[in-house]
Amino acid sequence: MPEKPKVRGWMLATGLFLVTVGLCFLLVPLLATFAAGLAAGGLLLVAGIAQLFDAVSDRAQGWGWSLAMGLVAAIAGVLLLVDPVGAMVGVTLLLASFLLVSGAMKIALSVVWNPVPGWGWMLFNGLITMFLGVLLIAGWPTTGLWTVGVFLGVDALLAGFSRIVRAVSLPELTGRDDTMMPTPRT
Repeated sequence: MPEKPKVRGWMLATGLFLVTVGLCFLLVPLLATFAAGLAAGGLLLVAGIAQLFDAVSDRAQGWGWSLAMGLVAAIAGVLLLVDPVGAMVGVTLLLASFLLVSGAMKIALSVVWNPVPGWGWMLFNGLITMFLGVLLIAGWPTTGLWTVGVFLGVDALLAGFSRIVRAVSLPELTGRDDTMMPTPRT
């Protein structure tokens, strides 16, 4: 088991790194969107090739479907690698559609839940979710150039801050194994 001071140091370093990455993504969201498209394309291409290899080497029942899935994944990977930003623009439209449908469903659920405690929060959640979907569609296709980068940036920033807070708020480290665990509330 690693020494606890090292754990705290690594947690703090990881947090600072993630905050830096998050800020970079937020400052240059087009570059982050481009990088995400390339990464997704590379992963899909590798997965597709692996699926193709598996389908050809093991011609079990249904191997044609396995071959087809490998081809689809490989082609999608190549398309992402050829035009990662264009693919992210398409992903943004898909995300906007999801947000609209999800928001409408949350609003409908909040009406069903009324007057159960918490129904207002569900309504609020649905309204904000739909608003985000409308914003993405209203600015599309331009929103596709920055949405993925901004979302990744916000995620990295929040993940970094949470690690920093955790590292700074760890109890004084002693030789006991339970120092990394939070103290139960009474």
